[in-house]
Amino acid sequence: VRIGQHPGTEALLAGVEGLRELGQREVLENLEALEQLWHRDLGRGAQLVGEWVIGHDLDSDRVGAVVQAHPSLSRLIEGAGDTPISLVGGVVRDALLGVEHRGDIDVTVEGDAVAVARECGHIMNARVLAHERFGTAVLELPHEGWIDLVTARSERYERPGALPTVTPGTLTDDLARRDFTINAIAYRLNGPQAGALIDPAGGRDDLAAGL
Repeated sequence: VRIGQHPGTEALLAGVEGLRELGQREVLENLEALEQLWHRDLGRGAQLVGEWVIGHDLDSDRVGAVVQAHPSLSRLIEGAGDTPISLVGGVVRDALLGVEHRGDIDVTVEGDAVAVARECGHIMNARVLAHERFGTAVLELPHEGWIDLVTARSERYERPGALPTVTPGTLTDDLARRDFTINAIAYRLNGPQAGALIDPAGGRDDLAAGL
């Protein structure tokens, strides 16, 4: 299912944006309203933390097994330091489906993706192809393929057909701009929420339904 077509997506994003514009007390008073938008995920044992839906379950274990089996990802986590990074896209989707992922590994960085890539390239002895203008970089791994790193961003369109206005954003912002719900699932690699799945558009439900 495309992101824009998923039931409740527009309401969710509007709720998140509204909470960001409120003060701290108003955020606390309005969390209950936002929580109702996530009743499906909460019913499966997820937690609502700010703008996050965080789930630790068998699905996150499947993705975690893929991370543990990929030696370069542990070095990527080391190189990122305190900068939040998350697996996104096809590698997460394929892990949830239980199939081998043969493509590049996509990582969203909530910070400077180019700086993280350069630090990781030094640690991993990998070639770094950086695109400063777009906040993206590619790690070319010896005998292991590529890791694509992208700075989390928000895209807004002033009118249909116009080029987007791009600004730095959160992981939630970055997932919201993706094409299909099944590609808008993230797995947190580091920080307090390490090992959690973030699924704001209901991509796991769509995978289960074969969409």
